[in-house]
Amino acid sequence: MVAMMNIKHKFFLFKRKLILMMYPPIMSTRRGNYIRITRIANEGFNVKAYKTEFVYAHTERFIDVTVDEINAPVKSIDRSHYIIPGFDENLMIGCFCFFYLFNISQAEAKGNLPFRSSDKLNVAYLHESEIVWVKNVKESGKINERLIKITKESENPYTGEKSVFEDDWRRISDWVRMPLSLALQRTNKHKQTQKHIDENISQIYLVDKQINRLKSINQILFQIAEHHIK
Repeated sequence: MVAMMNIKHKFFLFKRKLILMMYPPIMSTRRGNYIRITRIANEGFNVKAYKTEFVYAHTERFIDVTVDEINAPVKSIDRSHYIIPGFDENLMIGCFCFFYLFNISQAEAKGNLPFRSSDKLNVAYLHESEIVWVKNVKESGKINERLIKITKESENPYTGEKSVFEDDWRRISDWVRMPLSLALQRTNKHKQTQKHIDENISQIYLVDKQINRLKSINQILFQIAEHHIK
């Protein structure tokens, strides 16, 4: 019985990978490029509070800055640019997704998302002009190589002297905004030196309005067909 279940699960994972291959990472239309958005979850592209008490205690913060050049010098800003949602707040309702290219093996028993190993694949497309939340990392994907650095000011209680230093004690990567087209470029540079696409590169967070703008592959194909007919 156990052996049969294992075989069925392996077939399920294999089938899931094949299904993903049926969806092009980029679809070009006369209205521009649409980028593949993937979510592995039985509930589909559902939206919920960023933090839910006793369930989802995500600690990554949102930095209220849009990155428009991945090779620009690292920007330093103060902590006032943080957006930090509280538990069950509607401030940043949305869902976690992968875009363009990603390592689907993450959602397997030995991956970093084993709880998604039996979940279904959901695929849609989003226009490249969308400004999305991405991880605050350069093309290496390493959390200590940031696009934006947060600084804070400290005052010496004895001398009153003030100094500014980087607020980098957290070993996780926060979120920054970036055009989807630029995030795609970052992925392409990342894959030139890496065997697998790092989650810090492939993961995005879409807010509820963006989920409503997702298009199915059939909608994109209709756009393409409509253009050729005209």
